Amino acid sequence: MDYKIIYGFGACELEKIVMEEMAEGWRPRGGVSVVHSESGSPRFVQAMTREPLLPAKAVQKILKKLGSSPGKRDGKWGPKTLAALNKLRAKLKMGPVGKYERTSDALLRQLR
Repeated sequence: MDYKIIYGFGACELEKIVMEEMAEGWRPRGGVSVVHSESGSPRFVQAMTREPLLPAKAVQKILKKLGSSPGKRDGKWGPKTLAALNKLRAKLKMGPVGKYERTSDALLRQLR
């Protein structure tokens, strides 16, 4: 699991940063803490985590289970795997992608 701490100099700034990070697959963990910086001004702190992307072999297995043809289950991001992913995305009225990314990862996690 990926883990990071984000900081903001106010609650509104931290909220904006958290929302941006959530769009990239990060999720807040625990509550917000307030700490004082060296200058004495408060900083708002939030811990965040996200699951790593599914490996190619797992994606190939899921695509095969869903009726796509991702090619050999060799764990490599080949053109057949990407074509099968884009075919599934088109079926679901989603645009094509040039590589495996967070949106596709979230989709396959829901469908597996």
